[in-house]
Amino acid sequence: MHPKFEQRLENLNELAREDVSTEQEGKGREDLDTEIIGTVQGYARRSGTAVRAEMEIYQMQFLKQECMQKLYQELEGIDKPEMAAEIEPGSLPVLFEGGRYLVAVNELECELSEGEVLTAEKRGYRLYLDPQTVPRSVRKRHLVENAKREIRNHLDEQIYLDELNSNRNRTYVTEAYNNLLGEREDHIERKGKIAEQVIATFFERLQYDTNLDFTLEPADIYQDVLQKVDFIVRKRHHERGVRIEEADMPETTGIQFTINDTPEVLAKKQNQVDRAKAHLQYDDEIQDILLVSLPSEVSFEVWEAYQEWKKAGLPVAVDRYLSEDIKEKLFRNILQGIYSEEEINAQWELVNGAESLNTQGA
Repeated sequence: MHPKFEQRLENLNELAREDVSTEQEGKGREDLDTEIIGTVQGYARRSGTAVRAEMEIYQMQFLKQECMQKLYQELEGIDKPEMAAEIEPGSLPVLFEGGRYLVAVNELECELSEGEVLTAEKRGYRLYLDPQTVPRSVRKRHLVENAKREIRNHLDEQIYLDELNSNRNRTYVTEAYNNLLGEREDHIERKGKIAEQVIATFFERLQYDTNLDFTLEPADIYQDVLQKVDFIVRKRHHERGVRIEEADMPETTGIQFTINDTPEVLAKKQNQVDRAKAHLQYDDEIQDILLVSLPSEVSFEVWEAYQEWKKAGLPVAVDRYLSEDIKEKLFRNILQGIYSEEEINAQWELVNGAESLNTQGA
């Protein structure tokens, strides 16, 4: 998000935290409401947004704080059976037996890896982790990751409102935001967007199933529209195997992703990336931006795997339907330009080792 807007949200968060937790009535409540309204009006004047839009931004900050409060309560309840959450309608119960995560789908028993359990909601499957068998650490991580996804969705809406209503707005930016949110709301399945989602969840699953030297995180809507970034590769601060030369490479690298590998499209995309890189500031979260394209035969196999996954109707990761060769190509394509070939080889060996263990347990 825009650095100035990030600071605004931090300030609003202090009010939202008090607003959510306060039990004040009478004058105490009135004073807090007056402070909230005054702060919102002040931001509206300074940023050029409408007061109504600024109030919506604050209300979403309130929802984010509610989400955090709910998370705190759920984490507290992990060790208290009497506070255990009920199974929500449509949730799939997951048991942990014999070192395996098991879930029944249409009377068919399905085994999941830990990474698949923790990323299932990104694939549209809500899970209920059995408090009697599933390890405490996994249940805790499951709650945290689900809360993070909900908060991230609210953040994107806040960024959208700020960009749409501020005096920084330009017509092409408005169209880009509207198109992006429209695709999300209508669940439009473009091949490029599906490939992006498959790759993102593939890497996210690996982060749980394998101790990699980096994380891959989704970009927020501001980074997507204005910085031309689809996701972010963030380095960890530890050494294992081949040493990562942290001084030589950026800590965070934005990835602009495309499945179109024609010279004309790649040239256009590279120009967009170059312009976005030229506007990076010292306080930006992203320190570099790279263009990554997939060969047509690889993107075709990703699309076919996605279709097989949909037909199967199982909460497993889509990459289960990819060949090992294709998974390795995806892995190397994303990290090329961020790590040396030697470093990528070392990390792919870690992936192979972890995947072999998961396969043996299946």
